[in-house]
Amino acid sequence: MPAALPAANLGDVHPTQEELDRARRLREDATGAKKRSTDTGFRDYVKKHPELNAESSSAELKERCIQNFMILQMRAKGSQKTLTATHEAGL
Repeated sequence: MPAALPAANLGDVHPTQEELDRARRLREDATGAKKRSTDTGFRDYVKKHPELNAESSSAELKERCIQNFMILQMRAKGSQKTLTATHEAGL
């Protein structure tokens, strides 16, 4: 299991334009399941660090916070989640 993301105020991330473009592209290209996974990770992160972050009521501000959360994930080494499953059936 990768190390937990460090506590950070998502409003203070200050991403580069390249990081913002990559986060937007990943968010736009994500399937429904991947978006739900990112949203769940974001909600869990906000729950763990409520003193630093607040889920916003504005959809635009919330999306910006999710992008900053994704950028934190990209910056942290080993934070990519991978899942491998196999299924075998036999007679």
